[in-house]
Amino acid sequence: MLLRTLLLILGTVSSLGIAKAQSDIDTKIAVNDVKDPNLVVLIIANEHYKEQGFEVEDVPFAVRDGAVFEAYCKKTLGVKDDNINFIYDATGGKIRAALNKLSSRLNAYAGNARAIVYYSGHGMPDEATKDAYLLPVDGLPADPESAIKTSWIYKRFESMNTKSITVFLDACFSGASREGNTLSKGARGVAIKTKESPVGNNTVVFSAAQGTETAYPYQEKQHGLFTYYILEKLQQSKGNVTLGELSDYVTQQVRLKSSANGMKDQTPIVAAAESNKDWRNWKMASTPATKYVNTTVAIPSGGGSAPAADKPSRPAATATASTATSKALPSKAGVYELLPGIYYEMIRIDKGTFLMGSKITNGHSSFYMNQPIHEVALGAYTIGKTEVSQELWQAVMGSNPSENKNPKNPVENVSWEDCQEFISKLNEKCGTRFRLPTEAEWEYAADARVSSNCDTYSGKTHLRNIAHRGSSTAPCGTYEANALGLQDMTGNVAEWCEDYLGLYSPARQVDPRGPSKGYQRVVKGGSYKDDPEMMRNSFRGHMRAYDKAPTVGLRLVHDAK
Repeated sequence: MLLRTLLLILGTVSSLGIAKAQSDIDTKIAVNDVKDPNLVVLIIANEHYKEQGFEVEDVPFAVRDGAVFEAYCKKTLGVKDDNINFIYDATGGKIRAALNKLSSRLNAYAGNARAIVYYSGHGMPDEATKDAYLLPVDGLPADPESAIKTSWIYKRFESMNTKSITVFLDACFSGASREGNTLSKGARGVAIKTKESPVGNNTVVFSAAQGTETAYPYQEKQHGLFTYYILEKLQQSKGNVTLGELSDYVTQQVRLKSSANGMKDQTPIVAAAESNKDWRNWKMASTPATKYVNTTVAIPSGGGSAPAADKPSRPAATATASTATSKALPSKAGVYELLPGIYYEMIRIDKGTFLMGSKITNGHSSFYMNQPIHEVALGAYTIGKTEVSQELWQAVMGSNPSENKNPKNPVENVSWEDCQEFISKLNEKCGTRFRLPTEAEWEYAADARVSSNCDTYSGKTHLRNIAHRGSSTAPCGTYEANALGLQDMTGNVAEWCEDYLGLYSPARQVDPRGPSKGYQRVVKGGSYKDDPEMMRNSFRGHMRAYDKAPTVGLRLVHDAK
């Protein structure tokens, strides 16, 4: 807390998100007159772990690292705005979605592009297997399943259709924080040496530290030590530097600075395939920058995607062949042509109050999580009349993972993380802001506000004509709607919600979003295979975010104006 307070004093962020205190590399950046249309960049900067409710140390300056690295990519390396994706304080789902987006972008170039991937944040070891992982802000240091294995990432890179991928990891994998402490309270104070993750012939990985070392901050410059010297070399060379020259410079400077400051040794390391004999000659910039410009870099102050100051605003969707036909975002009831020939109907749910939870005390083992009954107040929103169909998923994602294939049937066999990627791509295509419903929004819409009985099926006490059960799914919208006009809330496929599963509070809730951490996400509504008690509106199914089943799909929600 003392460090965070000091940083706020030294580098106060203005209401516009512009950092007032910046180091030399932040304010004098070489500018390239030539854009490189074939360079694609992904930047992930994870700093604020404590805000997720976990006892995990924050990573000082990580978001600043990512923001300034982005500025160098745009200005010095000439990366086009639409070829760079900067996310920060990212969950595991967002990181996986960003990797999928990178793959799609590179595939569009048919092997003619190259990529840079930068990560600043916590790494962690698996004490049992010695595997190395990147730690999302919703991950737990003691739970490798909540993190992302580096070998899995490198395997993904190997399958990507690209000339080359250069990776910079300003993280260590010994179980230490950026300041040399253990990642979380109660963690073992023993540094762990992880085994090396093999990389493909198209990938070179620069890591900030090796073995049991720590990747330290450079306090005076307000950057990670490793990142600072990468940026300094890009500044000095105007981007006209090979990976070999960059590696030699950064390794030497980091070792000298860490020893001079009385830190333990920090020695950056490079990993490349044995067959990759030419990586040292790979260039950072296709053409060198020509001039220096005094620059003010916008530093984000909270979790999310890149700051608005660095992103061009998205124009409203217009009625063209490739965008939504409605000029307004689907924040009110109506039928929308999201993609050419593919329609999705939204139903407006006005603000109101209802009783959430269950009166049932026996039956399925999960019912203990459905109590106590508590009052919930919600603002207005719009929700899909039906589940997302396979044809809509196919149009957005380019594939159909469903086991019960029919274009008009609900998509299924998709994980919560898959749904996040789908929604991100759909919003990008259509200029919309769709999301998954919260558990409270889903239950309120299913109850149809017609009864104080929390344990109904879509506002009715029976399943007749409202729920599909059988050996496979049925087309979306086949069965009778509830009083609000929503179909298939019961049966057909169960539906992912945004929330982590957690215990209910007896207190009145206003627009609840669920707990800030957890191991499983909520699934509602029951499926064509489920027993009637699992189809009740109050029933709380739950699955891990990366799990999928042919009985689980999704429905879209949009905030209402």
